[in-house]
Amino acid sequence: MKICKHCGEEHNMRGLSCRVCKDNLYNYNMNRNDVLTLHESQNGKCALCDKEVKMFNGGSYKSGNVDHCHKNGTVRGILCHQCNTFVGYMENKVPFYKLKSYLGVA
Repeated sequence: MKICKHCGEEHNMRGLSCRVCKDNLYNYNMNRNDVLTLHESQNGKCALCDKEVKMFNGGSYKSGNVDHCHKNGTVRGILCHQCNTFVGYMENKVPFYKLKSYLGVA
């Protein structure tokens, strides 16, 4: 077991960074502790549906996901798998004005 140089947690890892820090630093410039702080700021719930989410709980379908803007990479919050999948799909495939029109939202 080694200590991750970014989060200070003990992990079974090969390099100097745990997988969570390595992935999140590369994608969002956030380490494990930054992601947990964001998660705690949302009271451990999905930013959209308020479902309780746990972080780093296996695959992405089981745990919270860091949601980000696909155009500029800005982190928006932590979402459950279902909301993250929906937002990602809609953001990339359907213009927002069409969705609003379809749903009858002014």
